[in-house]
Amino acid sequence: MLNYSIGKMMVIWRAEAPMRKTAQGVAAAVLLLFVALFSFLVSFNTPTFADALDVLIISSGGTLDATATGYKLHDIKGQSVIGELSGANTIAYLGGIYLFGRNVIPGVWPWGTVPLYISREGDSVGSSVIMTWEVTAWDMGKVESPEVYILTGDGSGAFKTDPNSWTKATGLKANTTTFVITDESQVGTGNAEKYYKAVVPTFAEQTVPASGQTCLHDAWAVGKVNINTINNKYVFCSVPFQISGETIVNIIGGQLPNNTQVLYWDTSSPNPNNCAYANPAVFSGLWTGNLQKMQIGEGLLVRAEADKIFTIVGNINQGTFTDRVLSANYYNIFGYPYPVVIDFSGLGIIPNNNDQLLNWNVNNQVYDTAIVFDGTNWSSAEGQKMLLGVPKFYRSETQKKYSNSLITKP
Repeated sequence: MLNYSIGKMMVIWRAEAPMRKTAQGVAAAVLLLFVALFSFLVSFNTPTFADALDVLIISSGGTLDATATGYKLHDIKGQSVIGELSGANTIAYLGGIYLFGRNVIPGVWPWGTVPLYISREGDSVGSSVIMTWEVTAWDMGKVESPEVYILTGDGSGAFKTDPNSWTKATGLKANTTTFVITDESQVGTGNAEKYYKAVVPTFAEQTVPASGQTCLHDAWAVGKVNINTINNKYVFCSVPFQISGETIVNIIGGQLPNNTQVLYWDTSSPNPNNCAYANPAVFSGLWTGNLQKMQIGEGLLVRAEADKIFTIVGNINQGTFTDRVLSANYYNIFGYPYPVVIDFSGLGIIPNNNDQLLNWNVNNQVYDTAIVFDGTNWSSAEGQKMLLGVPKFYRSETQKKYSNSLITKP
């Protein structure tokens, strides 16, 4: 028996034998509906209705109880439904049904979720964070108003996948004509960190067939993180999102005052004895100088002539990225490209005896005493933690590598 609910009309018929109708009072009403829709179905090249086929039409929100065998499922465009029906009391999840106007593409994003794309609307303090979404992400016509959930934190790395940590958003402005969601006053101010997910309306607690998790759990997240600069002091920062191949023109934009400098660690000729930086990029209305493309998890040194907050936005994909090589006998600077705080061991790097970690002391503008690995533990449990948007230096006598993936899932 198939027990199947659907939010759009579907046509179901059997090619080999007359249909045994199990719902009372269905014949007259169903026949009238079918006649009205027949010409519409034919216009989409539906299969030939031979041998006086029996037909059921499932209306919006309806269910089907089919006890006979040998039925074929087709969408309203006449294409065979992809999926498998077997056994009694089976609930079938069928791909390929036209739910939102075009075929679902398996494996692109989790079932029942709506991908978001985030950006800053402007660079001035108080500008909005805006998001667009996959309007035709599903096969039911347009997702004109996705259900958005948020998670906020104090800047200590609050991101979690646990659905219980997320709340349904209120106060966001969704324009269903331009398909833009606006969260006002979030650039250079607002929440220290804020994350967003979207699902098809009412799908938050539905189960994703592929993973067994809820749609809210599996939905891809985007977010914003605020980073502070201190007047005329060098501040180390890194991007806690999956941003690669972009320059600071897009990542930071015009949020910082004139004469701001950004320095990159010089990886062109590793020097094991010194900390060297490449020529800086300088902001004076426009960014000039060294505008190199950043790697995922790359660390930067920023110096601004004012106390400022700038906002970085990006996506939080829990996929796996290219391994990053950490050269031997060389100070490698990197940050964790996710908005969480983890132990160094969470990177999957196995340290050797006498490996070192260096942390930058912003107030004193010097490196703190090196954190050293003694073969079992680091000399400071706190000092070895990877903090939100804060990179550190790592040096080992042997080459290491780590995968830029969310190894330790919160």
